[in-house]
Amino acid sequence: MNKIKQISAGVLAASFFLARLGHAMPGWVQLPGLATQIAVGANDIPYVLDINGYVQYLAPSTLSCSGSLCVQTERDWVFTNIRASHIASDQYGYLWSIDSGGALSIGGPSTHAFDTSLLFTGLTACISSLAPGRREPDLPEWNYPFGVAAGAVQLGYKEIIIELFTDTYITGCGSPSLSTVTEFAFFEDMLAANAVRRYFSFNGPQKIDTGELQVTNFTVDGSATQIPWILAPLSNGVVTAWAHTAPNTYVAAPPPTVSGLQIPITYATDHYVVAANHVWVWGGDAYGKRGNPVWVSVPNSSPPTGSTIVQIAYSAALPGTSIGTIGPSNLYMIDSNDYIYQWGDVGPVK
Repeated sequence: MNKIKQISAGVLAASFFLARLGHAMPGWVQLPGLATQIAVGANDIPYVLDINGYVQYLAPSTLSCSGSLCVQTERDWVFTNIRASHIASDQYGYLWSIDSGGALSIGGPSTHAFDTSLLFTGLTACISSLAPGRREPDLPEWNYPFGVAAGAVQLGYKEIIIELFTDTYITGCGSPSLSTVTEFAFFEDMLAANAVRRYFSFNGPQKIDTGELQVTNFTVDGSATQIPWILAPLSNGVVTAWAHTAPNTYVAAPPPTVSGLQIPITYATDHYVVAANHVWVWGGDAYGKRGNPVWVSVPNSSPPTGSTIVQIAYSAALPGTSIGTIGPSNLYMIDSNDYIYQWGDVGPVK
């Protein structure tokens, strides 16, 4: 058996090593543990799906003081005991988890910081990729990211609160397709004793196109607005990214070009894509308007082990929360050896 696969998921709980010193050049910094998927919100608390099928998240560092000396602690992985087959994160950093049967459950604001409780949405589907919607910030008590304690909403007897979400986009399994799901979160006070029932209602999924291989969200810089971007082939068969700017309207972002040849895109996240086993950042805007250059190569972004990039994850800054603007996140990566990386200066991760 491959020695890598013999390491249990519990190794993710180990703290980060301080061995990488003296390098100022940016590149991939390997994080402890093994995982098959990664997702992150603007709060920069990534989730991974470890090799045993459990979700873990990377807790922020804290300030530890002894007398007048204070140092930042290292970040640790936290085991959640949540099993999943697919994971995603919304802008606020709440987990969206799909189980082996295709059931979608999501996290949300809580009066307890780092509460990983999930609520089943009622949606069950075969989902190959997911671009989560975002709670509309109508209630200041709930306008907090994951990891920060939110406020409590006081409900009267039989009072109902309806909280809207922006659209969620999914791609299906088998035959590629793109669908949208418009969700509403309902919170109802049912009893005088203040027992609260929480549930979802939605109008989807509604299929809107076919041929899409992946969907992600691209954030409009300086705002909370997100535009769905999809991966689908051009007429010549080369897979590229497209901005889905309106119903039946797709703006092609031509794939990166190396030595005059178009390079197929294999994975996309907010602002970034993978092509030729390398990471590229879009030089234009979220609506597909091209910049000059169109794509910018991220230096030293090929996997250091000679493996293949499987997934990347990034989330732009989110303004307007009850604690102000959060983010942006760091850029993260999973490779074909199930190694986990963060892109940045090669040194200890804080």
